[in-house]
Amino acid sequence: MPDHTERELAGIGNWLRTGAARMWATPTDDQRRRIAVLLVDAPIDSRRVAVVAFHAGIG
Repeated sequence: MPDHTERELAGIGNWLRTGAARMWATPTDDQRRRIAVLLVDAPIDSRRVAVVAFHAGIG
């Protein structure tokens, strides 16, 4: 996995832990597309993928 992808996934994890459920704004369309791409091969369980997708407005 490229280094930038690892940093992006770490950032998504941090966003999920620190404020995703309390934010009024959702990610932009470009951000949602990038998150969706990252989630395809993310080394995380399906429950966490579903939680990130929900909070990012990916569906």
